[in-house]
Amino acid sequence: MSLMKNKFIVLLLSVFAFGALVHGAETSWWKQVKSRKRRVDFKTTAVAAVRGVSEPSDVDPQARDYQSVARMEQRVVPIQKIKDFCVDAGTKAILEIAADEKALMGLEEETNVGRDVAANVIAQFGFVENEPLTEYVNLVGLSVARLSPRPEINYRFAVLNTDILNAFAAPGGYIFITKGLLKMIGSEAELAAVLSHEVGHVAHRHVVKEIRKSKVLDAVIPSYVKAAAKRAVYMSQVTDLAVKLLWRGLSKEDELEADRFGAALEARAGYDPQAFGRMLERFKSVTAGNKEPDKVKLILSTHPSLEERLQNIETLNVPKNDGSADQIREERYKSNVQGL
Repeated sequence: MSLMKNKFIVLLLSVFAFGALVHGAETSWWKQVKSRKRRVDFKTTAVAAVRGVSEPSDVDPQARDYQSVARMEQRVVPIQKIKDFCVDAGTKAILEIAADEKALMGLEEETNVGRDVAANVIAQFGFVENEPLTEYVNLVGLSVARLSPRPEINYRFAVLNTDILNAFAAPGGYIFITKGLLKMIGSEAELAAVLSHEVGHVAHRHVVKEIRKSKVLDAVIPSYVKAAAKRAVYMSQVTDLAVKLLWRGLSKEDELEADRFGAALEARAGYDPQAFGRMLERFKSVTAGNKEPDKVKLILSTHPSLEERLQNIETLNVPKNDGSADQIREERYKSNVQGL
């Protein structure tokens, strides 16, 4: 009996030691991935924002602003504040995530890949340094993201300091909207529509699925207990591919799926699901005449045509809210976005 007990204790100690080894390797390999990138600071990022990015070839794929990512991660919005911000109960629009999407990559890896992608996005533009505006965008974003089918994701939102019209989503919940797009849209409901679309990309793991198609991830999955240095090589390839995918653009099917998901998500949060269509119509009028091509070149090259997107959401049968909170939201939007 004593011998069996001793063997059991040894087994337990071995399991704990193995777990500690793996955890240590996880931390170590991620540090090595970061060390392989070209880090930039706030000043360098500010210069990049002046230079501008209007098409994928303008992007510096190796630049990473990890300091600014840390600032995003340090922001904590109390649950009660989000609940107080939500002035409409919303509808019961259906949101579904396919079962096979849930095992593509572990949450820790997904978040680390997203952190690297987010660091690259920020390095191209920098943040708009406006705390009330940033908090407002986070409240709108979290009011819809809290109803996503993936509650384990810690969603974070930021405004990029560029006049191009675009929004981005990195795996793990890092979501960005540009100053230019914020200036173009005309209401809180349209802002919620844009952010809901980006939440859809995260919820459906669109970037992760594209990585899976490339077969690079197949080399990473069996490497959990290998040397951290070797794993860092694999994961560095994955993060580089994720960055490339973000700037190259996702598939048309993924974009249209995110549009449908976004309309349903904002309806669940109490926003008008037709707001996304109004935003697209507004965008259509901006692109007509090709007056400022540099502002729209990137988004038009990475998304389906506006006509196709409008047709896609017109076919949806999403329940509408009663509109009782619209005035409160419009006042909030004007007070926070004016002056950009």
